[in-house]
Amino acid sequence: MSINHIMLVGRLGAAPELRTTASGKPVCNLRVATSRWKADGNNSDADWHQVVAWNKTAEQCHQYLDKGSQVAIEGRLTYRDWKAHDGSNRTSSEIIAHRVVFVGAKKRRTPELDAGVPF
Repeated sequence: MSINHIMLVGRLGAAPELRTTASGKPVCNLRVATSRWKADGNNSDADWHQVVAWNKTAEQCHQYLDKGSQVAIEGRLTYRDWKAHDGSNRTSSEIIAHRVVFVGAKKRRTPELDAGVPF
């Protein structure tokens, strides 16, 4: 058995970016910051995560979240290969969100969103 399940609670470092794919599906990119605790009990530097939400979840993230909003995210980790402007090959990690819970939304609170994708 193998499991690919990610859970994050953090804050958005930028406003959500909504776009539409060529096939018309909404997709929203979120930059989420989390922090690790040091052995002495103090926060360390922030870890930044790229999160991708699709469809209705994407639209509602864009509508209700803003920079600084606190979110809880459940999803799966994936990797994407792409070519940089200089032609070099790059790989990046992303979290595909299956559920986004608005813990402290800046705009207007709404209930949790479930992308309807099985884990």
